[in-house]
Amino acid sequence: MTAKQKEKNIIGPIIKKKLKEKHLSEKEFAQLCNVTPITMTRYINGDRVPNYHVVRKMAYHLNMPVDTLLDMDSIIIEQLVDVNVQG
Repeated sequence: MTAKQKEKNIIGPIIKKKLKEKHLSEKEFAQLCNVTPITMTRYINGDRVPNYHVVRKMAYHLNMPVDTLLDMDSIIIEQLVDVNVQG
């Protein structure tokens, strides 16, 4: 992920805020989303982009719509599409 893409990381701050509100740790949230804690940290820090299935789990466990979590950011959506096509 480039520095410019990291600037566009909108998922991380939203997740951090919601986890604090729900009194959940990153590790607990990672378990709910069926990813490793290190992977969740990378998503939150903007070092990795979660695939659509993980984003759906995140949104579900944060009790928010997927589009709110993504904030309909075109770069993130493009990355999700790329990840799903490649993986």
